[in-house]
Amino acid sequence: MSEKTCVLCGEDCSGKPRTKDARGRYYCQPCYDEAKRQVDARKAAAAAPPPPPPPPVDDDPFGMLDEVVGDAPPPPPIAPGLGQQGCPGCGAPMTPGAVVCISCGYDVRKGEAVAPTVAAAKPSRAPKGDRPAVWPLVVGILSLCLGGLGMITYGPSLIVVVQSMPWSENRLTSTIGLLAGALPFLMSTWLTLGGFGVVRRRARGVTHLRRWSIVMIALAVLFGGCITFALISAPRSADGLPGAAAALVALLAISAAITLAWPIFLLIWLGRAKVQASYHDWDY
Repeated sequence: MSEKTCVLCGEDCSGKPRTKDARGRYYCQPCYDEAKRQVDARKAAAAAPPPPPPPPVDDDPFGMLDEVVGDAPPPPPIAPGLGQQGCPGCGAPMTPGAVVCISCGYDVRKGEAVAPTVAAAKPSRAPKGDRPAVWPLVVGILSLCLGGLGMITYGPSLIVVVQSMPWSENRLTSTIGLLAGALPFLMSTWLTLGGFGVVRRRARGVTHLRRWSIVMIALAVLFGGCITFALISAPRSADGLPGAAAALVALLAISAAITLAWPIFLLIWLGRAKVQASYHDWDY
């Protein structure tokens, strides 16, 4: 009996399970099985499809987090408390009788969430207390007009008085006459300055108008009383006061009423508590 040697392991496989190939070479059964397994593995690897390319590198480090958050299950609905009902849309508690959920906008009547509507904001009006008062313009402009009218009226008269004064005869009498002739012009100038200050909302303008009013009332009463007393004390005829004198007294009374109207109004108006509060914070 010839020796049958395995070509792989070199051992004698006579009397053992063996295999003989077409070229007459012998293989012991374990070596043949291992060789056949390797050949089959190489054939399977050659026939298998190529592996897929590696996934691209994600430049967004938060992409995975977004996917995780997106795949996360929705939070469980909030259990309504005592006397409340849950929203059909999000499960948030709703008070009994409510028709719209304040969490998601779900409308129970329509059965769907409604988009909120934003109403256009109305232009806010400034509070009444913050709006600037109008009376300084009215009082100031009227005082400017009256003062300017007096300056235009009494300015030429003052020039005539200065030119006609007999300074060489009696200086005292001339000085008194000059002061009497200049007084209306000076009072008109004072009134104009006060009105200008009130228009500019200066506290000194109010002070000028109040002092001007007091002085104007005192002068009107003084001069009106003196002239009336002089007319009454004048010699009378059998018929009483002459017609011209009576008419002059009436004219003086009307002029005094007109002259006193504005200073009396200023004292009353500027003495009001509400008006005083409005010019209390003015610059002096």
